[in-house]
Amino acid sequence: MDQHQTPQTEPQEAQPQSENKPMGPMIGAVVVIILLLLGALYFWGSSLSSEPRPPALILPDENGEQAQETSLPQQSQSDETNAIEDDAGNTDIASFESQTEADLQTFESEVAN
Repeated sequence: MDQHQTPQTEPQEAQPQSENKPMGPMIGAVVVIILLLLGALYFWGSSLSSEPRPPALILPDENGEQAQETSLPQQSQSDETNAIEDDAGNTDIASFESQTEADLQTFESEVAN
């Protein structure tokens, strides 16, 4: 008999590849995507808040007509200094202030209800 006979080894079965792949890169990618979405929402929200707001809506009165300003006299369309001074001199500030105060009180009473 041969003394140098090599022992036969049984063929080992190939180990199935593990389905447990590292989760670190996947978790990192998800975190980066979430941070990008939060940043986009932040900038979108800040751009919305910086837009100028439209002027207040003037609603019609009970008759469905816009309120006419009766406390101010007719203004001239000229932009010359004398015409502007005449318009300012003809304006009755006391009646304008009382009309404004009355409008404010009416508005506040309507809003309170």
